[in-house]
Amino acid sequence: MDKEQILSILEKSSSAKIAVVGDFCLDAYYFLDPSLSEKSVETGLATRGVRDFRMDLGGAANVAHNLKAIGVGIVDAFGITGGDMYGRELLRAMNACGIGTQNLIEQSVDWQTNVYSKIYENHQEAPRLDIGNGNIPRNSITSEILKRLIDGIESYDLLIINQQLRNGLHTESFRMGLTGFLKDRCTIPVIVDSRDYNDLYPNTIRKLNESEGAGILGNTNLDSAAEETASQLFKRWDRAVFLTRGSRGCILADQTGIKSVMGIHTTDRKDSVGAGDSMLAGIAAALSTGHDAGSAMEFGNIVATITVQKLYQAGTASPEEILEPGEEPDSLYNTDKASIASNRHYFKDSEIEIIETNLHHRKFEYALFDHDGTISTLREGWERIMEPMMVESILGEERTHVDEEIYKHISKQVSLYIEQTTGIQTINQMMGLVKLVRDNGYVPEDDILSAAEYKAIFNTRLLEMVNKRIRRIESGSLQSEDFTIKGSISFLNVLKKKGITLFLASGTDGVDVQREAELMGYASFFDGGIFGSTGNPDEDPKRMVVRKIIAEIGENHASGIVTFGDGPVEIRETRKRGGFCVGLISDEVKRHGINPAKRSRLVLAGSDILIPDFSYTAELEDILFNNQQESSGV
Repeated sequence: MDKEQILSILEKSSSAKIAVVGDFCLDAYYFLDPSLSEKSVETGLATRGVRDFRMDLGGAANVAHNLKAIGVGIVDAFGITGGDMYGRELLRAMNACGIGTQNLIEQSVDWQTNVYSKIYENHQEAPRLDIGNGNIPRNSITSEILKRLIDGIESYDLLIINQQLRNGLHTESFRMGLTGFLKDRCTIPVIVDSRDYNDLYPNTIRKLNESEGAGILGNTNLDSAAEETASQLFKRWDRAVFLTRGSRGCILADQTGIKSVMGIHTTDRKDSVGAGDSMLAGIAAALSTGHDAGSAMEFGNIVATITVQKLYQAGTASPEEILEPGEEPDSLYNTDKASIASNRHYFKDSEIEIIETNLHHRKFEYALFDHDGTISTLREGWERIMEPMMVESILGEERTHVDEEIYKHISKQVSLYIEQTTGIQTINQMMGLVKLVRDNGYVPEDDILSAAEYKAIFNTRLLEMVNKRIRRIESGSLQSEDFTIKGSISFLNVLKKKGITLFLASGTDGVDVQREAELMGYASFFDGGIFGSTGNPDEDPKRMVVRKIIAEIGENHASGIVTFGDGPVEIRETRKRGGFCVGLISDEVKRHGINPAKRSRLVLAGSDILIPDFSYTAELEDILFNNQQESSGV
């Protein structure tokens, strides 16, 4: 989706009118602090001290909130609220963000405003407390809501039907009345997002997740059946179906066939609460402005990607945030093939895995190589240095006092972050560390270091290890071959003889990359240049090199680039521009063979093939230069 399409949706949505009917709730967040605990005088029991507390809109209210955040002009709510303090807060919060509440009818007897209370201690969520599960809706009230909705429906561009409570608005009589209206008299587009009644409301577009869709049809194999599930549901309901797949994106089935949008890669921690509401709001905003279902799916995907990065909240996305990813977001490719259980295809009898089975003819002129883990292993083990350094930085002075469970939780969080950011510039990783330190709250704000200061600490520790290895090479006790991936130097020579211009790029500081390449004896191969980090977080060297090559050869010749790398950045940047991507799933300790931990991220980044090392030179030449694609399945 290009910027013009996004701007079109955002601009036109300001005059759109959307009605939301359903279950309006609040989300209450309690952040506990054990240091605030004291013994109750009355009971003798320890209290649970709350450091921070807030309430957010939930359920249908969160859908409406997302619509207003996107910029939809008029959003009106149809539903029930309680005559309690939570009901008053629900109305206040909805009015504050511009949602029309004149059709939220109060029921003061047998109804408590629905509240989901979420309790966090040491950044881990405890069992939720739910208010309102025993509500008994009055027929007089549900009938009045339905009447108001039907009477005013012609003034809206689109209707959203939300249902998530079994004891909510959608009583049997309400369902029957709404079904009859939708079947015979409704003239505007309607989207249903329902936990229990997806199969009920006729003539409506559905938004549901793949697990719900598979459950309706009785499918159990989600990975292989997602597109078929969407197709069958479209045939069942004869209306467009949006089948959401979490980080794997979304599938659309409508009268034009099957379309899909890939998930978008992010490096931040994720909180999936409310992601479906954001996706729904994005789809609805686009459809209400006359855009087609495919564009609506792409727009909803962008909105949901933004909100899942907002922790401990359902989250919304503003127009500025929606525009920020630009026209080249980092997509997640081949999500079904990234799983451990996926069927795999190998080239002949080699360990070269074929990911993209329809490889078309190419004539390569340029080759880009990542450095660390692709050619050099001088920095092998950097993760083992970065992880404890980050854990120490997050815990600060508390690291000697926290219990083992907290330490494990922080370590797991850091390990996941390193996995998600492998390949990007160190300075960018440290910018993320600053956010982790702040989010976890163990270090006082005044004591949090800058990204550059954290980078200096990491580099000092890393270079101690690297320099020891360099000294062994300089002394002659080890050779440069002892710190290169098997066959890499020979393969560079093969490419050089074929007249291919070679580039080297790394997220490591430029001076260090140049020094190490010269020391190891392969700097002269890279006549296109050697590029490393300049310390500017906005100028990733791998992205810059790909753009430099494209600028020289033109967009129409981008298929002439082949990139080799063990990190997702260089693979992703090449793939999105149409180049060919060779992912190195190399075992850096052995310097040959496979490290399974690298596979998933390189598949998701867009690798066309995966290789363990460069020992299969003849097979690689067949694939790259003789366009051989013979493979065997496993």
